[in-house]
Amino acid sequence: YPLRLFAAIAVLTACASGGGSFPPTVGDAPSNINRAKDLIAAAAQSGADSLSREALASARAHLSEADSLTKVKKLDRAALAARLAAADAAFAQADAQRALAERAKAAEAAKLANVGSN
Repeated sequence: YPLRLFAAIAVLTACASGGGSFPPTVGDAPSNINRAKDLIAAAAQSGADSLSREALASARAHLSEADSLTKVKKLDRAALAARLAAADAAFAQADAQRALAERAKAAEAAKLANVGSN
């Protein structure tokens, strides 16, 4: 029992001494922002503007937030917002590709149905 209590105190002390800072893995804000911009452009080019509007709008909103946070020198939060923008953009692109694949599948199924009726 005393060993468990000591371990619990050690863990709590380590957590409390972290200072509430972000982990070092959030990345560099400018590079995260550039990556998000590239992914948003790729998503838009793949048709996400019309096929995955909400996800692409969310990506753009997070990118705008990252830009604003960068201007006020909150770089950890900016890096996180940019990562959210990148994730939303990647989802938007995948969602647009899924929608295009479903349309192509439906078109091919319609062609197949017409072959059988001739």
